[in-house]
Amino acid sequence: MRRFHFALLALALLVAQPLVAATYYVGSCHSKAFSTISAAVAAVPAGSIIEVCPGTYAEQVVIDEALTLEAIPNSNGWVVISDSGVTLTTTTSISIGPVAPQVWVTAGPVKLINITVTQQTTTPPPAEVGVFYASGSSGLVEGTAISGNSNYIGIVAENGAGATQSVTIENNYLSGQLSGVFVDSNQETSSLTATVKNNYISITGGGVALQSLDNAQGSISDNFVSFLTPGEGMGVWAGAQQVSISGNWISNCNIGINSEASGASVTSNRILNCITGIFIGTNDATIKTNSIVGTSGAIEFDCTTGNTVTGNIINKTGTALDRVPSGFTGSNTFYNMNNKITGGCS
Repeated sequence: MRRFHFALLALALLVAQPLVAATYYVGSCHSKAFSTISAAVAAVPAGSIIEVCPGTYAEQVVIDEALTLEAIPNSNGWVVISDSGVTLTTTTSISIGPVAPQVWVTAGPVKLINITVTQQTTTPPPAEVGVFYASGSSGLVEGTAISGNSNYIGIVAENGAGATQSVTIENNYLSGQLSGVFVDSNQETSSLTATVKNNYISITGGGVALQSLDNAQGSISDNFVSFLTPGEGMGVWAGAQQVSISGNWISNCNIGINSEASGASVTSNRILNCITGIFIGTNDATIKTNSIVGTSGAIEFDCTTGNTVTGNIINKTGTALDRVPSGFTGSNTFYNMNNKITGGCS
């Protein structure tokens, strides 16, 4: 009887213990490793961890099950996924149209950690995407470095149908491409929650650094955005309802933050040396405690009404508040300017 009880206890303890994900390896620095990332992804069971040796891997990586793909922790050298000599299979994004992803995620949760993705070849349209989380996928992009040219988008995450998904994009370095991070949901109610935080983005003029469209809910916070061509491009385009934009540093742009969807919250951002600091294209946004310096126009209402615009600090701009509707009562602080508030709205 005691043996029976002991066996039951041992079984119960075994069931209670969480399953430990198996770890597999890619590259030449580890024995019994796969030679390519794609071979490992195709072979390992769902939930696995794939650790990659430093080196360059010229391939398109398609991930269709939950797993973690990361550079071997604390190793010397970079893990680079390159498009050099690779013919990328294309797919269709719900908002961009045809795209050619270098890392293409169709399931979740999938974690990408400390991976470099680089565009080595100049390709004609469709747009090339460094990391693409397609509809039905979820996960984390952390600590990646992504670079490309003017026909390149760093990270795209979207969801067009089915259960609500979530994606976190944090601590990444994006440089040189047309657009940085693009999140979208085309459903009437949100089917994607995106957290975009603490990313460094330096892109060419004319693009959008951080873009949240339609019903992609979530937050864009504590990112640093700069443009290689001063006076061009948009720092944040908030086209999604109820999105929160806070604590971002944005410089050298055409428009720092474009708030065009209802319920947007734009707070405690730092915008400098842009043509327009914040553009308000909706009637119920909250624009509070932002600092705007060195712009032609700090905050443009575009004659919209019902917005809360208060507690902002505006210094050395051409016009502080432009196209302000009659009856506006917000309290803001102005330094070093001639035109504090202009109207012109019928």
